[in-house]
Amino acid sequence: MRLYLEETGRYEHPEEADSVLKRLRTIGWDERADSIEKLSNPAVSSKKLAGTALILTALEEAGICSPVFEEGRYGKLRLKGGSGPFFNISHSGRYAFCAITDTPDETDIGADIQEITGKGRDIAQRFFSDRERQWLSGADDKAYDREFTKLWALKEAYIKMTGEGLSKELGSFSVIPEKEGVMLTDESTS
Repeated sequence: MRLYLEETGRYEHPEEADSVLKRLRTIGWDERADSIEKLSNPAVSSKKLAGTALILTALEEAGICSPVFEEGRYGKLRLKGGSGPFFNISHSGRYAFCAITDTPDETDIGADIQEITGKGRDIAQRFFSDRERQWLSGADDKAYDREFTKLWALKEAYIKMTGEGLSKELGSFSVIPEKEGVMLTDESTS
């Protein structure tokens, strides 16, 4: 797996934005270029441009210079035909992030980054499973926001990997960090 991280602010500069838009049009991804050009909020468009640039760079480094994309059942972007390498992007705060699998035969991937905001308690009450809230209850006030953000990023990465996105009820599963990875539990059967 390869990981890419970039500050989004550079894409607020017209020459950087134009460079990505030109790359999109060169490979025939006009729909993506058009959707970005329609955005009126510079912060949002710079995040979209940064994520798109990371996808193109990652695929080029994997030897795919003229990718053709399609959307999966829930709208997740992938290479046409549903084969790998698989990739996923995320943005939070002033960063964009992309993860890509190394080979076409690997499984799909989900990636997420989150800025620590200090708003975790309300979100956890609304969207986390009982098991996750219990796990978080062991964190002292100082560590709570960091541990909440870790769980939130794991949950988002999982629903992005499956392609379900927010069509999946966030409390229907738990992701609990462990020493050697993460324990994923289907809470709809518990």
